[in-house]
Amino acid sequence: SVYRDSIATFLRFNDRLEKCDGLFDARADNLRSFLSRITADLGSVADSLAKRSVGTRYDPATHTFVPGEGNDRGWFDFRADNYFYEALGQVYAYHGLLQAARLDFANVIKVRGLDDIWDRMEAHVAQAAAMSPMIVSNGREDGFLMPDHLAVMAQAVLRARANLTEIRDILDR
Repeated sequence: SVYRDSIATFLRFNDRLEKCDGLFDARADNLRSFLSRITADLGSVADSLAKRSVGTRYDPATHTFVPGEGNDRGWFDFRADNYFYEALGQVYAYHGLLQAARLDFANVIKVRGLDDIWDRMEAHVAQAAAMSPMIVSNGREDGFLMPDHLAVMAQAVLRARANLTEIRDILDR
């Protein structure tokens, strides 16, 4: 019921915006708040991908490699595609949202000189959103026959997250 009520509220707000009766305040602090939520969410995405893709990890206490939280089973990790496509869906959605935010906050982006870093961030999000392996593999990071698509996706997400953090830092000044 909350979801249905939210849809109705959202549609009323959009109608008011179309009639120029609604207020959309494209200020730097609103953009920073919006980007903070996305940054936190992308951090969670990258963390879940990274945890699943780590078959072994170095233990500094024993100076040995020990089993990690994930695995290196390559094509035989039958849940790797669940992690991959969940992340892909989130990144794809954020790509569209960030493109729209660029238009909505165009003045803030121009005044603060964020064009170049926004371009880099958008390129990293697009790179992650464009991944389309025939079979999702969760192999070793240096694997030849069974690559680690989860780690590659996590790296692209982390690069985009780093750019978002940099944009937030600039907006804080």
